[in-house]
Amino acid sequence: MMIPYSGTVYGIANTVKDYVAKEKIEFPWGTDSFKHYFFLATKIKESVDNVCPTASKIMNYLNSKKTCNDDSLFRNCLWYS
Repeated sequence: MMIPYSGTVYGIANTVKDYVAKEKIEFPWGTDSFKHYFFLATKIKESVDNVCPTASKIMNYLNSKKTCNDDSLFRNCLWYS
């Protein structure tokens, strides 16, 4: 699973939920409750932070530097260092 730089626990939870539905994976507690997907997403995020702390630091840094410029139709988000 790849987590984009702007990925959130909520986004990861939705990805896990979509994957479980697509693969028709059955859980003893069912597949209707979003709190289970959110719990799994939290554990995935914690694992990434533990295994690759530098990647998490870089993602946080990039998110902190992101600004959007609305003065042009041809510009998207710009990065400032």
